[in-house]
Amino acid sequence: FNNSGTVNLNAGTLTFGGGGSSSSSIVVQSGATLRLTSSGWTLTGSAGLSGAGTISIDSGTWNFPAGTFTPTGAVNFNGGTVTINNAFTPSGPLVINNTLNFTTDQTFASVTLNGTLGGSGNVTITGTLVWNGGSMQGTGRTILAAGSTASVSASSVNLRRVLDNSGTFTYSDGALFFD
Repeated sequence: FNNSGTVNLNAGTLTFGGGGSSSSSIVVQSGATLRLTSSGWTLTGSAGLSGAGTISIDSGTWNFPAGTFTPTGAVNFNGGTVTINNAFTPSGPLVINNTLNFTTDQTFASVTLNGTLGGSGNVTITGTLVWNGGSMQGTGRTILAAGSTASVSASSVNLRRVLDNSGTFTYSDGALFFD
């Protein structure tokens, strides 16, 4: 599937897993789901993903240039490696089960970390951080805002970036490594 027009995904699930590309916008409406399952399908030029529907990235390597990743619905980072070069505001908690890199500052109400949070962008958490496994790395900082809570309970987690805590940080199990 090669797209140089506009795709409006109004309902159901559209999965891109094979070859092809998009050089224009894909809008995922509320109630619809877009799944990216392979880096064999690419976004080029000013292609963008937006909308209030669900976007699930299940595998592959994805680099979203500035201004091209602007969903407002649920976003699931299930696999692969993803780099996002602009701020975005998903609905609900941000769940990271893959490697997710930010090159610009982000603010999220809720983050569940099972994979790797990395990159040069600062990530501010204003509500809850549930750290079940994986690592935080990169030159950016993770900032727990005043009033936020962090819960770390895992067999092993690695902190390889600055963590600024102005909230409540609770560590209850496993091994926490500050590298």
